[in-house]
Amino acid sequence: MPRPKQYKYEAVLDKAMQMFWAKGYNGTSVQELVDFLKLSKASMYEAFTDKHGLFMATLENYRKRTQDNIKLITALPAREGLAASFESAVADLTDSRYRRGGFLTNTAAELAPHDKAVEKLVLACFDDLENMYVTLINKGKENGEISKDKDTKALAFYFTSSLQGLMVYSKARQDKEMLDIIVKEVMRSLD
Repeated sequence: MPRPKQYKYEAVLDKAMQMFWAKGYNGTSVQELVDFLKLSKASMYEAFTDKHGLFMATLENYRKRTQDNIKLITALPAREGLAASFESAVADLTDSRYRRGGFLTNTAAELAPHDKAVEKLVLACFDDLENMYVTLINKGKENGEISKDKDTKALAFYFTSSLQGLMVYSKARQDKEMLDIIVKEVMRSLD
């Protein structure tokens, strides 16, 4: 009979993600992880195989949570949903407790060029965002909130890349006013 787990899987993933998010994959040691997670190395290796396995599990969990948020955002009216996707990011990015940018963005920059498994998952996450924007833009075109002559795919790419740009910018400058100006300009692309 397998022994029961002494920790909750998702709670461990959330904590591990916080460390990876703050320090990056390469900046986080296995010893720091086990100390922070309050796990033995044996437990960590049993559950995740290695540091990379733990990281991939955190990234998959992040994608799942993002997909849950996407469902909420796509249920909103088009312009409201588009704005909400940025406003929630700005709120997170300007939290004075952190100066870490976006988890997905950081991962794309640090690991995707060198790690095919990470690249595949990062691109899947980008696809999720692009599809959310396509859904909202098409909804807006159908109900008259957005002009039908707008190129849906081009706007979806623009919104996705603008969101990622906010993530990078906020690592250097946590300026809510500046980020709000950027969001306002992104939203003007719908006019």
